[in-house]
Amino acid sequence: MVNDGHVKASLKIAPDARLGLRDLRLRTATGISEMRSFSIGALKDVAEVEPNNEFAKPQPIAMNVAVNGVADNEDVDYFSVQAKKGERITAEVEGIRLGVTMFDPCVAILDSRRFELASSDDAALIWQDGFASVVAPPMAPTSSW
Repeated sequence: MVNDGHVKASLKIAPDARLGLRDLRLRTATGISEMRSFSIGALKDVAEVEPNNEFAKPQPIAMNVAVNGVADNEDVDYFSVQAKKGERITAEVEGIRLGVTMFDPCVAILDSRRFELASSDDAALIWQDGFASVVAPPMAPTSSW
């Protein structure tokens, strides 16, 4: 217990846990917490590192990772990946689905000249969260989203 109004707890997820969104409530001697959602994914987690809000200075990340970060109001974040011709680049945001605050993200995959290759503001199957995917074109420069 941190104090009368706050509790600090650690959650351990089993290695064989099913993938997907999960809901959690904490029960204490004085009551039950609000429900919070979290996601169990198959990809390696990478922490967002600020500053990454300029197109010219993106955070480099590997392919096939999940970036964990915080999006403040009107936040813009850039990440770069190295992609070879024919490799699929996919970017998805889990925001509104986690249910903590109202959040309406937009995601875009750009080339090194800032040309938009794919984008999504809302995706019907994942509420207001965005999902974009593209196959890297020949001699693809670094693509950012």
